[in-house]
Amino acid sequence: MIGKSRLSFELAGHSRNSIIGFKAGLLKSGFTPFCTYAALKNELRKGNPWSGVFTNRKKSGDIWHSSITITPIHLGYLGYFVEIFTVQKRKGQRLKGNC
Repeated sequence: MIGKSRLSFELAGHSRNSIIGFKAGLLKSGFTPFCTYAALKNELRKGNPWSGVFTNRKKSGDIWHSSITITPIHLGYLGYFVEIFTVQKRKGQRLKGNC
């Protein structure tokens, strides 16, 4: 990661300096289905935006769910990914499958 919002650091329990340079997999919980990651990679490789739900793990070990949209942006020869997420806060909220 080269940049992340302050809110996403706080939600995961990491400081900005402790997460920069690591892959996004740092937050993996093991509960997000493999097909979710396959769909994400497939769409982004085609240059398409992708939306879905991740089950993440905080530094403390607590689990949290986020609804996320990732959009590829190309500026000349450079490519970036812009991520917008919403934390799903309600207890017992039923999560829709991504696959």
